[in-house]
Order: sequence, then C-alpha cells, then structure tokens
Amino acid sequence: MIIVGIDPGLSGAIASFNPDYNKVIVRDMPTVKGKTRGRDLDVEGLLDIAMYHHELDLIVMEKPVLARPGEGRGSIGKFGYTTGLTEGIYRGFNSECAFMLVSPQKWKAHFGLIGEGKDASRGLAAVRFDDYEMFKRKKDDGRAEAALMALYGYETHIKKESDVE
Repeated sequence: MIIVGIDPGLSGAIASFNPDYNKVIVRDMPTVKGKTRGRDLDVEGLLDIAMYHHELDLIVMEKPVLARPGEGRGSIGKFGYTTGLTEGIYRGFNSECAFMLVSPQKWKAHFGLIGEGKDASRGLAAVRFDDYEMFKRKKDDGRAEAALMALYGYETHIKKESDVE
C-alpha cells in the first residue's frame, strides 16, 4: 500500500508512505533556476517523480489557500501554477487512484498543529517516522508536511475504512 502526500509549493515536497512498514520516502519539489529570478518548477523532474509513483492507493495534496497579506502577485501566480501542474500530472498518471485535496487547517487539526509553527511539523514527522535526519533542517518543513499529509490520508481514510470492515 502506498499513499502519496504533496506539499505543492516550490519549497514543498512529495512523500510516499508505506504504512505496512511505517516507511516514508520524501523528495523535495524539483526546481530549476528561474528565468527572471528565484526558482521555478522543474516540470521534467516532477514528471520523473510522478512516473515513479504508480499503482497508488491514495494521493493527498494540500489545497491552495488564498493570498496572505504581504504576498506578491508573482509568488501567488507561481504557487497556483505549481499546484495546478502538480495536481494535473498526478491525476494523469494515476487516474484510477483516489485523490484528496485537504486544507492545511484540516490536516493540521488532525495532528494538533493548529497555531503551531513549522518546527512542530518537523518534530512530529521525525517522531512519527523515526527519522530525525530527514526533517532536521529548518527548510525541511515542506518534507515534514508532505509526509504528515500522507499519514493524514492513511489515518482518516485508509485505516478508518479497514476498521469498518
């Protein structure tokens, strides 16, 4: 059984979780140097990752949130592009797979992370997946959140359904 969690931002990540072994493999969102400035999504890199993820049981992706004060139109546009392209690629390669968009508030509430910072997500992921090294740096919050979304999908949909049977 494989569940994929996706934090779709350019500083996000893609995590594949196998609950049978409590093992998670996380890849940072692939990026390339931007044409004008900053980073852009590496579409070929994303395709490579998505092709590796086949025969999935569930894909859980963070639902885009509205712009926050102080965010520029360019960064919001980039986030929307990255999110839409990631969703399209994963749905295209896994058309038979259940796909779930979940708001940050919903999955974070499940783990008691509402109002907590990114460090809390990293700490929880390190504990739940027994892998401090994968989540130890400040910039590993995208990795932690992708892994926790995959775990959220398992705990709220897969495990819940198997308990009913």
